Amino acid sequence: MSSDASVDCEPGHVLALEIEEDDTDSYEDVWMKGPYSVTHATGKSFYILMKVVGEKSKKIANAESGALLRFGGKFKVPIIERIQKEDIKRVVLISSGVGVRPCIGAIEKALDDKSFLPIVMCLLQNS
Repeated sequence: MSSDASVDCEPGHVLALEIEEDDTDSYEDVWMKGPYSVTHATGKSFYILMKVVGEKSKKIANAESGALLRFGGKFKVPIIERIQKEDIKRVVLISSGVGVRPCIGAIEKALDDKSFLPIVMCLLQNS
């Protein structure tokens, strides 16, 4: 997703993402809303990873380039900010499904910080 405004978010932040619902019977704008975790962000863009399971995620996944979406809020603390480097020796991130990508984004941020601790990531797969 890209924006004309600066996007100040990090991997692990949760944003409220909205897309306009097709409702020709209503005189009001109706927006489908939901929380999505940021996986990566740069300046005026951010990335999310979603599992397409319901009407809202299908509508977002099938939106054409340039479709109008709204986003707001900035909930939760980014993954890297939650880690108290001075109190631990190693970071282990365990995730599955769409939670994997925010962990990868956090690892990318940690790799930019030369003082960061060794990181181990465990990927879980349903059998």
